[in-house]
Amino acid sequence: MPKKFIMVICLVVLMLSGCKTGKREISDLALVMAVGLDKGNDNLIKVTTQIVRPADARGQTGAPSGQTGDSIWSASAEGETIFQAIRNLSTFSSRRIFWAHNFVIVINEDLARDGIKDIIDFFTRNPELRMRTWVVVTPDEASTVVSTMTGLENVPGEAIEKLFRYTTISVQAPKTQMIDLQAAYLSESSEPILARARLIDRGVSNKKPGQAGSVEQVELAGAGVFKKINWLESWNQWK
Repeated sequence: MPKKFIMVICLVVLMLSGCKTGKREISDLALVMAVGLDKGNDNLIKVTTQIVRPADARGQTGAPSGQTGDSIWSASAEGETIFQAIRNLSTFSSRRIFWAHNFVIVINEDLARDGIKDIIDFFTRNPELRMRTWVVVTPDEASTVVSTMTGLENVPGEAIEKLFRYTTISVQAPKTQMIDLQAAYLSESSEPILARARLIDRGVSNKKPGQAGSVEQVELAGAGVFKKINWLESWNQWK
């Protein structure tokens, strides 16, 4: 085999051996667990992200050096579109917003009444987002729902995801994922139906056991019904 040919092969191998380009270190990523969508000021849209703090989400009771003890960090930004609001989040987030682990998309009912076409369009086109993400509507502020520490889980987004996983036990709400919402949107014979979630005072504080109902919890409560992707009505009880 000619020496020149061998040298060319060696050079090519050296060029292919590196993996630095395009790599993503987990310590550089802000992992989104839940996202809330509300109406903002001056007809803007408000996006709130629930971002996990991996070092603090392991059930530790204290806050080691450099940590806060909180399992999540919630941040909000506004924009004329969802994309612009997310871009505005990056102006103060020290890490790159990463969506691949998102559990749930929470939409405020007031925003849903204006239609969810643009919401479907954005979340189905983003290559980082999974089509198996749960989608719910809420009468409360979506920013509050995704920021509330509830349930048995350290990460609230995971708690909501598990509510859907075991909702067949109570049958209180439909189980709708983004793939189902898109299918209903594209269908000429069906309309979208989303689960409805709300905040209720039901939990008991461990610090003040005598005060029943002193801790807010997320509850599945009926369904939101749409017609031609516009809000039709809200059922308080799914039947």
